[in-house]
Amino acid sequence: MKVVAYISAVVVLLMFASQLPEVFVQLQNSFTPLLLKVVSKTSLIFIFLVLATTWVIQLANTPRPSEMKIHFMDWSLIKLTIPSKEINQATVDFSSKTTQFTNLLKFAVRRKYAQAEMQSILVGSSGEIKSQTYVTRIIENINEILKLEPENTLDRKDLFTFLGEGKYRIRMLPDDISIDEGLLQEFVGNAKNQDYGTIIGQ
Repeated sequence: MKVVAYISAVVVLLMFASQLPEVFVQLQNSFTPLLLKVVSKTSLIFIFLVLATTWVIQLANTPRPSEMKIHFMDWSLIKLTIPSKEINQATVDFSSKTTQFTNLLKFAVRRKYAQAEMQSILVGSSGEIKSQTYVTRIIENINEILKLEPENTLDRKDLFTFLGEGKYRIRMLPDDISIDEGLLQEFVGNAKNQDYGTIIGQ
């Protein structure tokens, strides 16, 4: 994408240069501005084609929600399955990274037990999760712990759906999310998580 950004900048400069004859009359009969105009327009079409191809490839590499499964086994411990990323029943131990684990658990509890309008979490200074960084760190930690090959590393869009207005929802289907009963009881028993007790009907 950095190469595309660089080429885009060059194309913008070429398009600017190709407009000079409109300002400087003495350049109107020159061959160079005409050549610049042709090159800049051709390059612009090329960039749009590259961007479209990149988007299609990214879409094809995004896991389908129906193939993903997550099981919360204990505090800081999950089992993750995403076959298209060659993650099959992989155990992820967040260890001391308890904030990332807890945030992921919050997303999972809401998706599995809440009504449709309550399945997302507001991320931002006024939200339940205070920064986008916390969402990104969940993905970074999973990639780091599983030591995935570059082509299989997870993106934020692989695990989370952005719903607009700062709201995110985990992409797994409710039936493909399982949470150990003891862990769930401990989670909703924490005074900080009282709202989640209401969500699951306790």
